[in-house]
Amino acid sequence: MPEHSAPGIDVTTVAAEWAGRTPMWQYQATSLILEAVLVHALPDGMNGATPAKRRNEAIDAFHARRAAHRAEVLARRVEFIWRA
Repeated sequence: MPEHSAPGIDVTTVAAEWAGRTPMWQYQATSLILEAVLVHALPDGMNGATPAKRRNEAIDAFHARRAAHRAEVLARRVEFIWRA
């Protein structure tokens, strides 16, 4: 990725304008603060498949359990390399 010599970035402005900006602008804004995003393999014994709904499980409980599973998978697989 190209090196950037920007004096700083206002994260509040970026967050407020993110949805209305082009993918190129989003890429450039992201590259100001991130050097790389690494996605690692799943740890041994960890299942990456989305869990199935259990019998008699409430929909809200299933959604909460599924969100927790996804968060755990991402926490173990995704590594951010921040620019200094």
